[in-house]
Amino acid sequence: MSTCLDAADLSGKTVLPFTTHAMSGLGTVLRDYARLAPAATLGDGLAVQGEEAADAAPDIERWLRGAGLLPE
Repeated sequence: MSTCLDAADLSGKTVLPFTTHAMSGLGTVLRDYARLAPAATLGDGLAVQGEEAADAAPDIERWLRGAGLLPE
C-alpha cells in the first residue's frame, strides 16, 4: 500500500480505502492513508473480514453507492 501511495500523485483525488482483515477491521489504514496521501481527500473506508469476502458483494455495493460510484 505505501509503495503505491508513494508513487501516485493523488492531489485533489478522493481515495476510498478498502481492505480485508482477520480481526483488525480498518486498523490504521485511514491514518496511514492520511499520512501517505496528504493532498488527497479520504472517503469512507470498507473493511471486509477475509472469511466473509466471498459473500461481501452486498456490502461492497452499498459502500460504492454511498460513495456515489454506483447508481442508487
